[in-house]
Formats: sequence, C-alpha cells, structure tokens
Amino acid sequence: ETTYGGVSSTVEVGQRVAIGQPIGRVRVGRRHLDWGARLHGAYIDPLGLLTGWRVRLVAPSVGR
Repeated sequence: ETTYGGVSSTVEVGQRVAIGQPIGRVRVGRRHLDWGARLHGAYIDPLGLLTGWRVRLVAPSVGR
C-alpha cells in the first residue's frame, strides 16, 4: 500500500481507483508531497515500486 502525506484525499481508505484517477491534492500551504509505501505493515522505499508504474502530478486546476 502507498501513503501520501500533506494531501487532502479525494478517495476513501480501501477504495479502488482507476488509472489516472486523482487521489488527492497537496494541501494549501504545503510545497511538497510526502510519498511512502508499506509492505506487510513495514515501510519500504516507494521508488522500488516504480517499475511499471507511472506517477503523474498535475496542476492544481486540473480535475476540479
């Protein structure tokens, strides 16, 4: 599972998301996204998940 800090979520915990679906917005006043990942409850380096993944950050006006 992946974790995102400093984000106002637009989905519920456990909700399935579609490819390209926005999952949240970086909160007002924050200048970065804290991205993490857990495997069996232990934190791992999320960059190890990028094989076959495409992460895309969009401008704040997109998806409103």
